[in-house]
Amino acid sequence: MEHDFVQHLLDARKNAAVVVLGDLNDYQFSPALSSLRTGTSDGTGPSILTDPISTLPVDQQYTYDYEGVSEVLDHILVTQGVKDCTDQVAHVNSEYANQASDHDPQVVDLKP
Repeated sequence: MEHDFVQHLLDARKNAAVVVLGDLNDYQFSPALSSLRTGTSDGTGPSILTDPISTLPVDQQYTYDYEGVSEVLDHILVTQGVKDCTDQVAHVNSEYANQASDHDPQVVDLKP
């Protein structure tokens, strides 16, 4: 359903700068995220959203650590209308026992 909403916005304005974000509580390779990005759970449809965290080095692509397994559960997805987008994860929680949250914040610089 969210994919359809974003697609509706893009149909109305081809280069719309749309950002979908939050603790989606699912992995970047999950059927739910594939469905959000492409409209199909197997990811075979054309992608209308990209995840800037995927541009980071692999060893920095996580926002959560569960029993030593680094995971991406928090996502910031953008359309192509967001021309300049840089992502950084502030690893201030997930790696430490004394933490304010079990998730690390992401800092994203967006320019439409």
